[in-house]
Amino acid sequence: MKHFILPIALFMSLTINAQFDFYTKDNMKNIPTDSVVHQISKVLSILREFRFQAYIQPEWQRADTSGKTSSGPLGIDGVGSFQGGTFPAAANNRFLLRRSRFRFSFEHTNSHDLKIMEFAFQMEAYDYNRGSSAVKEFYGRVIDPWIGWISLQGGIFTRPVGLETTISPAFNESPELSRVNQTIFPNEAELGEALVIESPAKFEKFYIRLDANVVNGQGVGVGFQTGTYQSKKDFIGRIKFGKSWEVSKAKIGFNASATYYRGSVLQTGNTVYQLQKDSTGMYFYNSISEPSNQFKKS
Repeated sequence: MKHFILPIALFMSLTINAQFDFYTKDNMKNIPTDSVVHQISKVLSILREFRFQAYIQPEWQRADTSGKTSSGPLGIDGVGSFQGGTFPAAANNRFLLRRSRFRFSFEHTNSHDLKIMEFAFQMEAYDYNRGSSAVKEFYGRVIDPWIGWISLQGGIFTRPVGLETTISPAFNESPELSRVNQTIFPNEAELGEALVIESPAKFEKFYIRLDANVVNGQGVGVGFQTGTYQSKKDFIGRIKFGKSWEVSKAKIGFNASATYYRGSVLQTGNTVYQLQKDSTGMYFYNSISEPSNQFKKS
């Protein structure tokens, strides 16, 4: 059941900036507003607020056994996996387009050099689970224009839980998320709204961010077929702190965060598993049954 993964990751980031060797914001005031240079500078100042990123991760996987069988729905008799999907029947190697994403974002700053608006749209060009495209991010964020600390965010965004969930796959240490992460959070994206308190970029003493999120709780794309959306929403609270110093022309620093997650699940069947102890003191999960919907919470 061993399999090997050969990932090849390509990451491209294209940013348009308005940079001139001579024409700065200060001396642009002395140039007539109807001049060509002034008009070009105005257009570039708008374009610099947009960013386009593309990320592709093709893989070649080789296993010592073939794929799933009828007795193993998850491929446990052959080769099964979490992210990446189960090997096809009678196949022991394959090419896989694990990730193929592009991201379009927009950030706007005011005259006080404070970010007051943010928008992001990220698309999975080919989702290996669905066999089609999928939205990974689609959110908007409005920040107060006076101090730049308080903002409201809504849409599809990454769960603010831990480090591995929030980091981009383009910069992750391994090609896949850990299995405990995949089990608890089958999709790193969530749909909901958030109140965010974050220190602006011009605040250089330290970095701090507090997130208060109210989300559906199942992850985007999870639960649509089975109808497991519930009336209760999940709450995710997170605080992140960072500080950096310059030592001998080198920059060092640290980051720390803590997350609080409170949610519930919808139990629609009549069977649950309860942790019990046998006569020898060993713990085991025992199946217990009750009338249908006895354990239902919504």
